[in-house]
Amino acid sequence: MGKRRFRRTLIASLVAVTVGVPAFVAVGPRLAAARHVVGVDPGRPGGPVRVVVTPARLRLYRGRIVVALRRRRIAFDASAARIATRLTIIENIAKEVKALGGDVTAVEELIGKARSALDQAKATEAKAIAAFQAVPNASDKWEAFQDARDLGAQAVKELKQARDYGKQAVSELRAIIDKLEASEGGSQ
Repeated sequence: MGKRRFRRTLIASLVAVTVGVPAFVAVGPRLAAARHVVGVDPGRPGGPVRVVVTPARLRLYRGRIVVALRRRRIAFDASAARIATRLTIIENIAKEVKALGGDVTAVEELIGKARSALDQAKATEAKAIAAFQAVPNASDKWEAFQDARDLGAQAVKELKQARDYGKQAVSELRAIIDKLEASEGGSQ
């Protein structure tokens, strides 16, 4: 009984190997090509080795870039809108303080600087988005990615600069309001 089971198992294994291995060998290269979407092109002898990116990998890159840019755009636009709203509020308060007799020229200058920095940040962000979208088609993808990343960092830096100008305007406005309150308190 034990020998019979052993023979059946052996025959089933041999049949599986005999039928399965040629099928695996025939299909294997296509599966491997699908998995390894980055190939190496040795180029001419003695020349630099190039990495060849297949269309499947480019589609993957483009998809990732679309998702990353969507998230980045949402975050950047939300921050820019928040800063613009705060600048409008500061500007309205400055108008009220000016109507009460306060000198708000420094505040108005800072608000102007903040708005120009915000506009510059939006323009730089648009350039960064275009640069990120061009990465898959670039000949040197790493260099193109580095340039796009630098542009994105510059846009964020300019956005922070706009926020800092807004903060400075608020502190100037607080100082002016404190002076007005002190002069009203002293005259009463």
